[in-house]
Amino acid sequence: MTFVNDYHKKRKVHYNEIITSDIQGEFLIILRHGVYKIIHINKFEVTTTLPMDLDDSSTLIMDLQKAERAAVCELAPNLICSSIENRYFKEEYINAIRPSYSFNEIELVYKDVIPALIEIINTEVPIVVNSSIYIRDLWKEVDYKIDKLQQKKSIDIKYITKMKNFRNWWYTQLQDDILPTSTVMVFSHGDFWEGNILQSNNGLKVIDWNTASMRSYFFDLYFVLFSLTSRTIDTQYGIYRLNQELSESIDFLSKTLINSNRFEGIPKQVVNTDFYRLLFYLDFMLLKLKEFNTEDIKHMKEFVRWLDLFEELEKCNSVPMTSKEKLTTI
Repeated sequence: MTFVNDYHKKRKVHYNEIITSDIQGEFLIILRHGVYKIIHINKFEVTTTLPMDLDDSSTLIMDLQKAERAAVCELAPNLICSSIENRYFKEEYINAIRPSYSFNEIELVYKDVIPALIEIINTEVPIVVNSSIYIRDLWKEVDYKIDKLQQKKSIDIKYITKMKNFRNWWYTQLQDDILPTSTVMVFSHGDFWEGNILQSNNGLKVIDWNTASMRSYFFDLYFVLFSLTSRTIDTQYGIYRLNQELSESIDFLSKTLINSNRFEGIPKQVVNTDFYRLLFYLDFMLLKLKEFNTEDIKHMKEFVRWLDLFEELEKCNSVPMTSKEKLTTI
């Protein structure tokens, strides 16, 4: 805490200067929502904390709650201790390498990612919600967040226009013939990509669970595949490969989960996967609108780039598919 508070005070005065400290063996990471992470290399611990002079501790409390939920998953770091009064919680530090995935080695993605997704989904019992109500509430929240953004003078209007245009397009695509009565919600990491995946001799681990929540069935799968696409140098090739892999990966994940005892009592229903893809887009928009500092241009550009990728994929899907091609069993 001394490390964080000293740094935070000095940074407010010397924002563009290098700040030094005599504390050894620790790394400080500042997250976008104002929370600090201290990595204790020698102790193999990570402390998440909030500077004492920041009044609102709600973000830290939410991060702790998510860490507690995630700790049930075998892939998550162990939660060592916590104290809301002292504004911190401490987790296991996992020293391992990050994998490098690409569409050219898609078999490696399936080998690592699908079993990890199954483990994450099985962390909590899935629930079934009314599709119309869920979409209505999700739409209202996205709409509210975009309108709130528009009130900020520092946000370039082109980003607001992009979001509104995509939101309006989304609404036109949600036709009655793809809207199921109910939607399956599962436990989701929310930021599942290779940067948050670690590989060691003891197996695969997943870190940074501060976006964990219950989300639509295929959210994390769509997220990791779009993440691969976003880092492909040739965007058109990336979209082409994404379109190739989506159907197979969704089918494989669905069939594997059917046999999971976590899905007892959940209707094994045939649904239109177009619906879950569209739902991912809106879920993603809300997640990004909530999580980052909207004045951070780098992350704003990355957000808009993903919206561009969504549009490119939909162009590939503009050729009508047969009912059989659109359906999968869950």
